[in-house]
Amino acid sequence: MAKLLDTATPHERYLPDAIGSGDKGLLRVCESDGFTSFLPPSQTTIGYLNYFHSHMRVVETIEMETSKLDDVTGIPGIDLLKIDVQGSEVDVFEGGAASLRDAVAIISEVSFIRLYENQPLFHDQASVLERLGFQFTKFLFLKARHLRSRHSGRLDPKKNKNQLIDGDAVFIRNFLEDKNYSDEQLKHLAICADSVFESYDLSLRCINTLVDRGRVGAEKVENYVDLLPTLK
Repeated sequence: MAKLLDTATPHERYLPDAIGSGDKGLLRVCESDGFTSFLPPSQTTIGYLNYFHSHMRVVETIEMETSKLDDVTGIPGIDLLKIDVQGSEVDVFEGGAASLRDAVAIISEVSFIRLYENQPLFHDQASVLERLGFQFTKFLFLKARHLRSRHSGRLDPKKNKNQLIDGDAVFIRNFLEDKNYSDEQLKHLAICADSVFESYDLSLRCINTLVDRGRVGAEKVENYVDLLPTLK
């Protein structure tokens, strides 16, 4: 925390809260800090993949209090939530229903195989977010691994990465019910879709809805299209 505060710019703000279920948890610090989690690594999955043995080796455990997102003070209104918490995503979502009430988009790391014991997978996250009013719209990227075995060396590992591991998924507030969007939410989603996850068609949809509502002049659509990257 001290390092973050020392290097913070005027556009950054850090809070000393571990967001989760609101209960006390045991943080498992791994050899590679990107794998540190409140969940224990799944030795069964690690053995199956034949990867991550050293990276996911637990080197320290720390008992830590967590806070529900809704209980953290000092957070302004959330337009976009970016989350990567190594298996605690569902806890964050379920403890943040009020904080996410006006949010228009969530970018979450999602997993397709359990690297940790009892880790929620993509469909678990999607189900919870659907209850909170969000729909899955796209993947930003996906990571896969080549499964090693005695004879797998005869395969080109670059062409045989067939076990999907994880990636970043984008969820947006249910646009099938766009009438429930406020004008400000449409503007915020248009900005996020354009500048964060490059869904220009969604930006256009938002702008066109604003035109239909009489909030934006029709010429703004043409002006925006002229600024877009070369259409393909």
